[in-house]
Amino acid sequence: MTEQRRVRRKTPFSDGNYLTTIEDTQEEGYLLAQMEERMGFSSGDIVTINSTDEVKFEKMNIITTVNSISYFVLAGLFEIGGGYLVWLWLRVGKSIFYGLTGAFVLMLYGVVPTFQPAHFGRVYAAYGGVFIVMSILWGWKVDKMTPDKFDIIGGLVALIGVGIIMYWPRSH
Repeated sequence: MTEQRRVRRKTPFSDGNYLTTIEDTQEEGYLLAQMEERMGFSSGDIVTINSTDEVKFEKMNIITTVNSISYFVLAGLFEIGGGYLVWLWLRVGKSIFYGLTGAFVLMLYGVVPTFQPAHFGRVYAAYGGVFIVMSILWGWKVDKMTPDKFDIIGGLVALIGVGIIMYWPRSH
């Protein structure tokens, strides 16, 4: 017998474990289970548990994926925008207000990735690819530097990497 359950929420404990709320998709109600962080459950993952207790994972649902992409874009805007404000202060001679605002925006950049449904290493590895593409777009729109074909190819390769790292279905 195979059951499918959707992970709804992870609550961390100080011992490194999580209390994971899982919605049973075959019957109404919620099942609470404590699972170790190393199992890698994320909010939105579909967990298949068969009669031999073998656990398989499927891809995140569409809402979780759209939210995740939105968090990457927001983090990119905060990082690049904050860094740009500091750049204007130090390299262009704008007032210190630019630098302080940039520092605050960069602090917000550090907060946004914590909303992602994956662990730190995976989020930041995938974010590197998003940062590459957003930096190319920033240079094009803000600095008026048109990307060449190598910028575009490199950006596409980076986005493929993001898709594989962050959104490819895994089994653990």
